[in-house]
Amino acid sequence: MATIKQLESASKTELELIEDSLKGSPRIHLEKRLAIAYIASHLIWEDSYSTELKKNLEESQPIFKLSHPVLCKAVKLLLKEGVIEQYKEKRNVRGRPRKMLRVNESQKKRAKNLAFKWNAYLFALSSAVKTLRAQPEDNQQKAIAAYYENVGLKNQSLNFGIK
Repeated sequence: MATIKQLESASKTELELIEDSLKGSPRIHLEKRLAIAYIASHLIWEDSYSTELKKNLEESQPIFKLSHPVLCKAVKLLLKEGVIEQYKEKRNVRGRPRKMLRVNESQKKRAKNLAFKWNAYLFALSSAVKTLRAQPEDNQQKAIAAYYENVGLKNQSLNFGIK
């Protein structure tokens, strides 16, 4: 006989199940190196402005949180290194033109390398989650604690080539 919890989960869509699994989950606050890789990854596909970068990350990857100071530092460093450039977008509405960001064509290879590292990080994180879920329930907490202690939030094993 099915339990109430099983019946409830059977009637939910896959997206609802994922959203439920994220409730109460700790959010990963991106550090500057990961923010740099994410920004390069996003800007390879489309030009954007800073606030939109933050909003897009938190909507597309709800486990991540990007603080405004980290975002500003990452953008500033990418601008300084010449990986991205800034331009003003002419708008039909009133107000100041928006400061848009795009990948500098001469640095596209470097931006793609950073984007690859962002995607590698997402893949590694996804693999780690799958491995943790495969653990018996009583071992999951220990495995999660060990993961965070070793590689989780510190990301010490990732070197993006930018200080």
